[in-house]
This record gives sequence, C-alpha cells and structure tokens, in this order.
Amino acid sequence: MSKEIIKENVVAAPTLFIGVGGTGCNIVKRVAEKCRPGEKENINFVCLDTNVNDLSDIAKSSAHIYYVQTSNTQTVGDYLDYDQDALKNWFPKNAVMYDKTVSEGAGQVRAISRLALNATIKTGKLKPLYDAIDDLFRKDGKALKQAMRIVIASTASGGTGSGIILPLSMIVRDYVNTKYPNTSLIVRSVILLPETLDSVIDSTAERESQRRNAYATIKEINAFMMKGSGFMDVGDSDLSRYKDLHIDFANPGTNELKRLSLLPFDFCFLMDGQNAEDTTMANLEQYKAQAAQALYEQNIGPMQANAFSVEDNIIKEMSNPGNLGRNRFGGIGAGVIRYPYEDIADYIAYGWAMDSIGGEGDVAKWSKYDHAYDVAKQDAIKKGLSQSEIPTRGEVYTGKLRTATDNFSKDLNARFLNDADKRIKNFFKAVDEEMIASLSTDSAIRATRDAANALATEIDYEDENNRGHAVENKDKLRNYEAMLRSRAKKVAANAAEALFMNENKTINEKRPCTLEFLLKNAFGEVCHPNAARYMLYQAKIEMDKRVRTTTSTLHNVILPRLELYAPDAYDTGMFDHEKTKRVEANLDDLCSAEQDPDKRKANPVGPHPAETDPDLHLPSGLQIRR
Repeated sequence: MSKEIIKENVVAAPTLFIGVGGTGCNIVKRVAEKCRPGEKENINFVCLDTNVNDLSDIAKSSAHIYYVQTSNTQTVGDYLDYDQDALKNWFPKNAVMYDKTVSEGAGQVRAISRLALNATIKTGKLKPLYDAIDDLFRKDGKALKQAMRIVIASTASGGTGSGIILPLSMIVRDYVNTKYPNTSLIVRSVILLPETLDSVIDSTAERESQRRNAYATIKEINAFMMKGSGFMDVGDSDLSRYKDLHIDFANPGTNELKRLSLLPFDFCFLMDGQNAEDTTMANLEQYKAQAAQALYEQNIGPMQANAFSVEDNIIKEMSNPGNLGRNRFGGIGAGVIRYPYEDIADYIAYGWAMDSIGGEGDVAKWSKYDHAYDVAKQDAIKKGLSQSEIPTRGEVYTGKLRTATDNFSKDLNARFLNDADKRIKNFFKAVDEEMIASLSTDSAIRATRDAANALATEIDYEDENNRGHAVENKDKLRNYEAMLRSRAKKVAANAAEALFMNENKTINEKRPCTLEFLLKNAFGEVCHPNAARYMLYQAKIEMDKRVRTTTSTLHNVILPRLELYAPDAYDTGMFDHEKTKRVEANLDDLCSAEQDPDKRKANPVGPHPAETDPDLHLPSGLQIRR
C-alpha cells in the first residue's frame, strides 16, 4: 500500500550543525541524513575530527557535509615546535606523548586536540567551517529575519571533542559577530557524558580516564558560561578575581595570539546514561540515535517553534545572580510516536470494502471460508498437530467452497467453477508450452545446443590419432552444459516475470498461459472474488506439487545423467578402468585415468559393456572410445 507524502518541515532560521570528534560527527551525520531535501534549504552541516578514518566515513555520507581534518601526519613534538605558547604555558610536559601521530586521533588526551586545533587555525585550514557559515548568509541574498542557530554535538569524555568544543564555540561566535555584526546568534550544544560510552569501553582505567576528562570539560564550560553571562565582572563578588578568564587563540598567518572570553553556549544540553527513572539504553549506537533524534526535533521538526519559545521565557531566570548562569544547562531526550499507518489504512479499507460488498450480511458470506480455516487451524493446534500437519488456508478454503451446500456457495460453483479443473489443466499446459517455446527459440541456447550436437559427428573416434580430441570434446561438453544451465535460468526467469509480474502487459492479453485467463469462466466473465481466490489457491497447490516433482526428478535423475553423459551410467563398472585400483564413476574420471601414458601402454582394453550387453545403451551420438 502506497503511503502519502509526509509534509516537510520549514526551517526559517539559518542553522548550522557542527559535529566534533568521532561521536559528535556521527550524530551530525545522522541528523543530516534524517533531513528531507526541502528541509535543508537553510541548514548546513560541518564535521571536525583529528581521526582521518572517522572523517572518511563522513565523506561517504549521502548528505552534503563540510568536513575539516584538524590534524596531519606530524607528531605532537612537531606541533609543539611551531606552537611556543602551548609548549611554554599549557601543554603537559610529558615526553611520551611527543612521538604520537595526531592524525590517528587524540587518544583521549584533550590537550592534543586543542594543540591540533591551534595549528588548523594558524594554517587557515578551518576554511570549510567558515564557508559553511558564509553559505547560509548567501542562500537568498536577503537580510536574515531570524537569529542564526548553531548546534554543536560532542562527547565530554574523549580526546578530540572534549578538547576543542569549548574553544571552537568561541571561535564560531567570534567569526559571526565580527563578519555579520547585525546578526543575532544562538549557540546550543549537546554533550554526551561518559556513561553513554561505557558499552564500548572495557577497561576500568579507561572509563576512569573518560570521567576525569568529562569533569574537566564541564567545569571549564561552566566557568566560561559564568564569565560570558557577566557574573565574574561584578565588582565586589568572590568571582571577580576570575574577571580576566580567557583563552588565547592563534591568528592565521601570524605569531600573535587572539584573546577570547565569549559566552560559549546559550544552552548546553547534557545526555547521561540514565534518565530520571534510572533506565538506560543498551549501547552507544542507541545513545547516538537518541541524540540525533533530539537535535532533529528541537531544531528542524514540527515542534521547533515551541522549543524556542520555552527558551525565550527563561531569560529572567538566567539573569538571576543566585543561579550563576547554571540554568543554561539542561537535559535532552526525544521520543517517537509512530502513527499506526498500516493498521489504520487496513481498517479504513475494510470499511470501504464492506460498504461496496453490500454490508455485514454479504461480508459474512464472503468471509465464511476464511472463518472455516481459522476454526480448522485452532482444532489442529488443540490436537497437538505439528506445523507441517496443520492444513493450509488454501486447502481449507478450496475444500469448504467446493463442498458447501448453501445457496451462495452453490451459485459460485455453478457460475464460475464448474470447469475449474479443466481450466487449471489447460493453464499449466499452456505455461509448459510457453516456457519450452522461450527456451527453444532463444538464440544463445540454440547456438550452444547446435555446437554440442556437432561434436558427435566431427571426429572419428575409431581413429587412434583423434583420441586426444575426444578428451577435448569432453571438456567442451562440460562448458556447454554450464552455459546452458546459466542461460536457461535467465530465459526462464524472464519468461516467468512476463507471465506473472508484468500486470500492465498481461491484463489485456487473452493467452491461456496468463493468470487473467485463468480467472475467467467459459463465457469470458471475470470470476467473483471468492471464486478467483479458489482458482488462485488451486493454481498454487498444483504449482507446489509440480515444483516438488520436477525438483526431485532434476536432482535424482536428470542432473546425475548429465554429469555422467549416459542414461544407464549407474550400472556398476561402466566407466571403470581395468588398470587402476580405484573405481572410476564417470566419464571424467575415465578420461583422466586414460591420460596417464603408463595406463595407455598397458594391455588392450577389453570390450566395453555396451558392446556385449544389449540392455546397456549410450546416448545418441556418443560412441565408445577404444
């Protein structure tokens, strides 16, 4: 049943999704792939990661995503040679890390990710991020009517994401404020906490390391949220001693540093492993799917307007000094209500069908044979019959319709089914003829068959000089056999599709090999739906029986004979070479044995059984090789 087209959501505000680190990038990729074409009009997606392998998966996405590799093949020591600020002021003094290659990932060391970001900024390789922002302002060339939205997704516990999500948010805000000063901006983040990753972390030490990373990340974000909200600029407060809190950034193309202390996020949403009811998800993939669904619904889905209205209404709470800006943090999640489309469609269709039939009374007549099957199935289950012993719907349906004595059933039999057996027989005869004709007239099959038949007469097998050619012909026959099998399958499949699947073609044809012909009575009337089902069930029962019989004959008779090239090859010793210890079972084994020079020089081979036994026969054209 075809489904109606789902209405696309309208995203009026220019929106940028940024994924940071492997998990953050995967979440943003999922959001991008959820979007329908019309929803992407005012949306761009960017992914940043130090790990080149994770970024290669992003590049393969069906969605258009900008991406930035914040690393290269240099080691940490190489980076530090060009970043004296990091070397002197904040990078850990640990020689073990200096030999690590950054393109392999940050290895849960936040400082490495921050170091790589500095180098990316300094060398101008952050340009794809800036291009994604600029593109949103070029979409229609008109002045923006709504605030720009930026959403950053990351984890707080790894290396790349937790190391650069804070500085990256300031860089993005600074870029928009500087280049587009008349545009307001709202920055949100979704950060997955360590427990969401526990399913993929086996080591206790590594889990503890992730929790330390998360603690440091959230503490830093909280400090800059307070600074950005103005709580550290109050003259006599205890927090005023942190009024100079800032981060120094590299300036592209220079050795100078740029100092920023901007509000990192307007709202920071944290996703932990447990919800308010202490329930958890099974694995990291489910958490990533949950985060992607939440971001989609919050920023793109039909409830986006309500979500933003709620945020607007808590501005007063944010300015309350007692909160210290911490009500910018919140939890996030999403639920999906799935509309039972198929069930409702079936219910409505059933109602329409019942009305068109004539009401509940006629429906009872039409469905009585199905009801008989339900009863028969329940009886079989009560008797403890196995699944194979329970009658099929087709068997019960056809038997009940044929034997029922009510007027409705008798009318169906008299009007549409009095010649049913004859029509079934004629239908399968016509199908057989159609399939044989398809195989017989195929040019590739005919050419292969003619080539195989030609082998029977092209060589004089009594001539000693042609003995080698006989072996070659055997190999040719094997190749012809393989070609015929392959081609026959294709021809048969095409013929079957034309007969049973191509409704537009067969519905107007009057050939007896089509189902449409089967569903008409002797006067050309289309059968009543109940009679039509009877004919289709009977056709299926007969088809199943023929498939079983043909399959058995194919595997037990035809294929073995093809493999041995003789209808009576099962007779013991027919292909046995008298000079070998083993018993050759077929022509291939015999040819292989006779190719041994020692065996060919042995005593002459005696008479072949087919020369002395009148009951043994070789296929026409296959001569005995002496």
